[in-house]
Amino acid sequence: MPPPPQPTPGPRLTRRRFLAASGAAAVAGGAALGVPGCRGLGGGGRGRVVIVGTGLAGLIAAYELERQHFDVVLLEARDRVGGRVRTAHRPFYRDQTAELGGEFIDANHRVLLRYVRRLGLDLVDLRGVGMNLDGAIYSEGEPSPRDEVVTPEVRAEIDRFHAEVDSLAGPVDPADPGRGPAARLDERSVADLLDELRLDPDARRLLERELRDEYTVEPERLSLLFHAALARLYAGTPDGDVEAFRIDGGNATMLDALIEEIDAKTDLEAPVNRIEQRPDGVRVYAETGREVDADFCIAAVPLPLLARIDFRPRLPARLAEAAERLQYGAATKVPLQYRRRFWVNEGLNGDAITDLPIGTTWDATARQVGATGILMTYASGDDGRRLAALTDSERITRAAQQMERVFPRARGKLEAGATAAWSDERYSLGSYAAYAPGQVTRYWRAIRHPVGRVYLAGEHCDAFIGYMEGAVRSGRRAARAIARRVG
Repeated sequence: MPPPPQPTPGPRLTRRRFLAASGAAAVAGGAALGVPGCRGLGGGGRGRVVIVGTGLAGLIAAYELERQHFDVVLLEARDRVGGRVRTAHRPFYRDQTAELGGEFIDANHRVLLRYVRRLGLDLVDLRGVGMNLDGAIYSEGEPSPRDEVVTPEVRAEIDRFHAEVDSLAGPVDPADPGRGPAARLDERSVADLLDELRLDPDARRLLERELRDEYTVEPERLSLLFHAALARLYAGTPDGDVEAFRIDGGNATMLDALIEEIDAKTDLEAPVNRIEQRPDGVRVYAETGREVDADFCIAAVPLPLLARIDFRPRLPARLAEAAERLQYGAATKVPLQYRRRFWVNEGLNGDAITDLPIGTTWDATARQVGATGILMTYASGDDGRRLAALTDSERITRAAQQMERVFPRARGKLEAGATAAWSDERYSLGSYAAYAPGQVTRYWRAIRHPVGRVYLAGEHCDAFIGYMEGAVRSGRRAARAIARRVG
């Protein structure tokens, strides 16, 4: 699981900085408009597939299906493609960007990295960036260098927690964690384990922040089995391979590249409200009045949105329950651009752990050119929900004020800010899936099987839950399953 804070300059303070206008062109003014770069229905012959949702999962599924000679139609509720991948160009100056949605790529995200290479994209290698600089910890009104807080004793306590998790994770199958004796871990929360270990208070506070940032829910609402499954998935991954890359030019360049490769017609601003299955196919209805007949459907939307679709016949009871109840977290990102990278002049790398509502910070423009720089603030869990309740301008103002408490030299240097609150975003309704106690054994398998001619895709359908890697793997898997079924 996430590497513990180091007493000397080391890896970033948390593993997952999941939640970051798309670089893909956004089209407005109609419900059935083609996305630039899409050239009408591709040549098929093996059948038609309608894909609901144009996040990474939906776009990868379309890309793979067309390579297998299927016709594809894409339906998207938003006025843009990309789902929870959003690269902010405006309002930032000097061609700098920040990720409002999916941000980092780990070195073990092998499927995503293969698509990056296949599409001819370049990576920004973040390994080693800022290693000669220090992080900061802000607690009870005082900023401190990381070394002063993460003493050898605190580090030992953090290591003790991770060692216990690794021990519990040993028998867990990350592809099917509810199988076998490890399933009993689903009865407990991660907070239960923290209580049991009676950790040093400073170590516990740091771990709680790490866990909250990782999953975007509070530790008491997080299944210990779910946490152990991700720990098992990352067993043997070096710290330096975590948060190793971003895509050069912003992660939305991958969306642009996929759009250029896909022939499918794309309807934007076309929320789907009904999916009917028939003996010989499916019919999908959009709120705009658009109807699409196809042989198969891939629903590549977050589970809370699946619950809003009228399925005929109804979804199996366990899957319908999962759509209604599976826990999603809250993450609110506020990137702030400053006219100078003042933190570097102070010998800091921009990483900070705080007890303020803004949560965690990091340099969003590492290895981007320019004297200006962008610091990301990342509020997760309950703090993320509270910030989401503010207007965009209120949120940016609040984040900037709190940033000045953590980094006093930020005062007077702010140029621009942007924000995204995923729990308040109507077509996401949360950051990503974060299983509560009891939910792994109850829902894991139900959301990973097709229902007749309907297949599910999205990060929630993969072992790499909450990562862009999970999204692309799920889209590829759904496309390949349909291709095998057709023969």
